[in-house]
Amino acid sequence: LITTITSKKYLKKIRKNNINIFNLRLKRSNLNPFSEILVLLKIFMYVRKINPDVMHNVALKPVIYGSILGKFMNTKTIINAVSGTGIVFSRKGILNVILQLFIKSMLYISIKNSKVIVQNKSDKKFIKTLHKNQTEIIIQNGVGVNLKKYNTVNKKFSNNILLASRMLWSKGVGDYINAIKIIKKRRKDINFYLAGSPDIENPDHIKLKKIHQWEKEGIIKYLGWVEDMVSLWNKTNVFCLPTYYGEGMPKSLIEATAAGVPSITTNTPGCNEVIINNLNGKLVPINSPECIAKNILFLIDNKKIYKDMVRNCKDLAVKKFNQNKIIAETLKLYE
Repeated sequence: LITTITSKKYLKKIRKNNINIFNLRLKRSNLNPFSEILVLLKIFMYVRKINPDVMHNVALKPVIYGSILGKFMNTKTIINAVSGTGIVFSRKGILNVILQLFIKSMLYISIKNSKVIVQNKSDKKFIKTLHKNQTEIIIQNGVGVNLKKYNTVNKKFSNNILLASRMLWSKGVGDYINAIKIIKKRRKDINFYLAGSPDIENPDHIKLKKIHQWEKEGIIKYLGWVEDMVSLWNKTNVFCLPTYYGEGMPKSLIEATAAGVPSITTNTPGCNEVIINNLNGKLVPINSPECIAKNILFLIDNKKIYKDMVRNCKDLAVKKFNQNKIIAETLKLYE
């Protein structure tokens, strides 16, 4: 496993499974060509030492770097997981357009004659525009979840609304806050929570000072990074993720569905493949705090529809998001 070690917490668990770890300081947002060449050389040294039969690259930079090196070293099987296009493809402006063209050209070179895993139809279409016939494209329903963990989830209805994600503006945190302000003018019986930590490497991150200000104003209760998400889902009635980030298939929406928590999210690629409007949640337009507020109140005030959605969530999770099925699909690609 070649990865950036951000915490020693999981190292012991990973090594217990006979996985050797090579630490790599790969900065996702770094565009300095000299430091990136040094990173590429370091990956080359690691890959040459490992001499893999199968190389599985995850996320845009590793896909580009790993594929180029894998081809150079004649690696037998190269699998590339493109789990969303990220913030670069969500932003406008001349610099982002230039960056998008550069990434597309690098992907064109790197993914040819490889197997590519995507998580939604939009990303499949994106990869197809780069390579129509020379690339095998596989759609998977995210990374799935361990459904056994959610068998015990049995919530009391207590008007608890949650947004859990990296603290990025593009995850729709600002729209969530504005929706709460609209609701608080009418209702005082609803509790709003925010969970997750700022991704300081991402230029779109929200400063902790701003989050604590929202908490001080009584808009939300900030939970920070939450390790035990199963317990938090157990206390959550409605999940809200008004994202306009270039998602693959958000893990938080999959977890919420497995836990029987109806979600309100944007009608965007990936999100609208986890949440089916009026079945297991509500789809709203991007940047629509009024619509978010309206749907939060609708789910809270319509208990029968809400209970139907809870049941639909669990049924859908069994059909689509069992991680054992997704792991088996992935291992088959290694053959």
